[in-house]
Amino acid sequence: NTFKDYLRIIRANWIPVSLITLSGLVVALIYATNAIDIYKSTAALKISRPQGGSVLTSPLLPEFQEWGNDRFIANEIEIMRSFTAREMVAVSLIDSFYRDTDKLKYSILLDQKPKDEDVTNYIKSVDALANTLSDVAIDQKRGLDIIEISALSPSPFEAALIANVYSQQYKTLNLDQNRNQLTLVTNFLDEQRKEKYDDLNSAEETLRAFQERGGLI
Repeated sequence: NTFKDYLRIIRANWIPVSLITLSGLVVALIYATNAIDIYKSTAALKISRPQGGSVLTSPLLPEFQEWGNDRFIANEIEIMRSFTAREMVAVSLIDSFYRDTDKLKYSILLDQKPKDEDVTNYIKSVDALANTLSDVAIDQKRGLDIIEISALSPSPFEAALIANVYSQQYKTLNLDQNRNQLTLVTNFLDEQRKEKYDDLNSAEETLRAFQERGGLI
């Protein structure tokens, strides 16, 4: 078939083609007029891999360091997508909702469109809001150690609030994890210190008893 064949077909059936085209334009115009505006807000976080202070923890080959950073960032993204992180964000968002005086600028946090002035009756539960937050996009910016958190909402304020709270709660979660790791290391070293101290005392007692039996000084 050539282009002329298609023109011939359209010319022979111009009435139904015109009606279909006109109907599509009318439907698209009605949808564009009545559609709700959706706003997007993006927060960016620079992710730095913890650096070791000794030669043993430094990479042997520099080319593998970049691959290790990408793997580390991928792990951090999965942590941010976890239900625990989303639950922390949901709790913080609900708290912001109750402390805010203008509750009409919220949309995603509400279970349905309010039918009366008391908007607090339509606030979602923590679990329901955490499940809704699974739609938040978390991706690594190509070629950079930066994670972008993008939230969509009919309210521009709410979209910005979700993105900012998400980034803040991730930093809090990351700080808690680092503190827990430091606590585990500290406790381990303290147990090792006590164990070595007990071993040293036992060795000294054994040596002293041997010297007393043998008459050695």
